[in-house]
Amino acid sequence: PDRGLETPFVVKLHNHAPLSAVLPVFAFEHPAADECLERSIVLDFPFAVDATVHGLAGYFEAQLFDDVMISINPATFSDGMFSWFPL
Repeated sequence: PDRGLETPFVVKLHNHAPLSAVLPVFAFEHPAADECLERSIVLDFPFAVDATVHGLAGYFEAQLFDDVMISINPATFSDGMFSWFPL
């Protein structure tokens, strides 16, 4: 099988059309030594135009301290996060 179709890639999105809003998938709090970190979810991405979807973009937000957050989510993007791209 073509593993490239099953492997996530970190890419910088240049030519893309967001068809739906960014949806939260999961969250966890550190430390989580006794907690199972396995996650699964089913999401619906409603969009109003006909389109062929060739991929999905995944973003993250991390609350490091009370007032310190880093994010590559377009809605809360942290200035200077040039080395992190969607998965």
